[in-house]
Amino acid sequence: MGSHAQVIVALGPVRLDVGRLERGEIVARASAWLDRSTLEQAWENDLAAFDAAMGHLVRAVGVSPGSRAIIEYSGPETVVDVFAVNADSDARSEAMKLLGDASDMDPASEPSLVIPLGETVEGETLQHLMLCAIDRDARVDPIRRLAVRAGLRPIAYVPVEVAAVRAAVDRASGASVGSPRVVVHLGEQRTVIALTDGQSLRLVRCVGIGTRVLIDAAAEAAGEVGTGADASVRRAAFESLRRGAMSAEAGRGKRADGSDQLLPYLNPALQRYVVEIRQTLRFGLSPQEAAKATLDVFGAGSAITGLGSTIAGQLDLSLSEADESAWSESPHTIDLGISRHVDAAAASLTPESHRRAARSRGAKIGLLAGSAAAAALVAAEGLWVWAGIEQRRDAIAVLTPVHAELTRRAEQHGKILSHRRENAEILRAIRQGLGDQPDYRLALSEIAEATLDRIRLTDITASGGSSGTSMTLRGALATGGESPESNSAMGRFLSALGSSASVGSVDLGTTRSADVRGVSVDIFSADLRLRGSPFSPGPGGAR
Repeated sequence: MGSHAQVIVALGPVRLDVGRLERGEIVARASAWLDRSTLEQAWENDLAAFDAAMGHLVRAVGVSPGSRAIIEYSGPETVVDVFAVNADSDARSEAMKLLGDASDMDPASEPSLVIPLGETVEGETLQHLMLCAIDRDARVDPIRRLAVRAGLRPIAYVPVEVAAVRAAVDRASGASVGSPRVVVHLGEQRTVIALTDGQSLRLVRCVGIGTRVLIDAAAEAAGEVGTGADASVRRAAFESLRRGAMSAEAGRGKRADGSDQLLPYLNPALQRYVVEIRQTLRFGLSPQEAAKATLDVFGAGSAITGLGSTIAGQLDLSLSEADESAWSESPHTIDLGISRHVDAAAASLTPESHRRAARSRGAKIGLLAGSAAAAALVAAEGLWVWAGIEQRRDAIAVLTPVHAELTRRAEQHGKILSHRRENAEILRAIRQGLGDQPDYRLALSEIAEATLDRIRLTDITASGGSSGTSMTLRGALATGGESPESNSAMGRFLSALGSSASVGSVDLGTTRSADVRGVSVDIFSADLRLRGSPFSPGPGGAR
């Protein structure tokens, strides 16, 4: 973080936080919940709708006019990702190329950054892990003007997810040697997962699910969605989660606080957390390493009581005792001050208007030097020009062919950007044409995981139509004479399928009893309605 920063501002989709710094520590903070339903319009109108809240928070923490501020933000189009590139390539250039492919923005013309995270080994190939981010200049600039209107002087614009990745990697790298660790930063917009085998970093992923999904589910459970009081509803929903509505005890019988009614609304979001972390484990650690791994949950999402222990329980991982209680003491959904994990200047997506203002200030400082100093400078520069004129003529002759080569490369770069834009248009047309498609591989993986030893599947068929895609499972269940309705094995099987991320609904179809080689079995069928997801190109994405 910049050593001269005096203020931190954190702007997210539902919260605005301001903190005053003394010697790098937050000594005062104030926050306001925002109406998310008006957020997009606010961005289009230069964030002017937040001027009153911003001014109030700045005054509440006692910030002086003109104070230097670091802005931590989560924008509507910000793209943050981690790429693994081969060590024998130009890692920075390759990462920038991948960043351009992953977004519809040009890193050469929009604010972008690349930060090396470390090295990992894929098979026998050494790879560099590169943290990349990009945003539109037109999206970052309104944040600058919001801060300036509040009397602040912004010095850096750090995407929250960039700082969260750096924090997760630092936390994973600081784990005890020899102990595999799964470090999960629970953010408002996204979740960062970092894996270490106890010796070195294995994998870092940014996942598109955050605590706001849980808060929305809690608001829906309260029947308050759509009332118009967006900020107050979500504040109340968050408070119910902090009071322990997700703790392990909340699932055992009736509770006076109604948490037993809240869990069904939270379960789909919880399952997404579990599926994403489990998939990351499969890619990053061997089964033997994963069995010994410890789950370390941190970040503002740790203020949701029981979230870490619930995820750990469903993954059969032991939960680290680090920091969860400390976060829960602070009723916030934003990691105010998380930019302290990075060099704010290197992690800033600085808009062009900020750079122009900085150049303008430099020019004004130069003018204040005074006429005498200016005259001396002109005289000295004149002598230098006359003394070096012959050398410059020689340099021009040498640089002429270099300039021609650079011009040729610039033309090639323009053609590449044109092709990239054409490819982006084709990809958008493919997405629109295909619509949402089911992920059959994920569905089959979850069916295999839910299938118990007493069940043998004999046939799986898929069919699609205007009403969606479904799968029909046929198989046999060793019952020992029990009916399918009373058989607990069948119930667990159907419940596991119903809670999977890829399945929307499960219906038990026809059943009949039979005797196979002296064993009582039930021949059954079950119909699964699959969830659709948008078409995505690349490994594991094109369907």
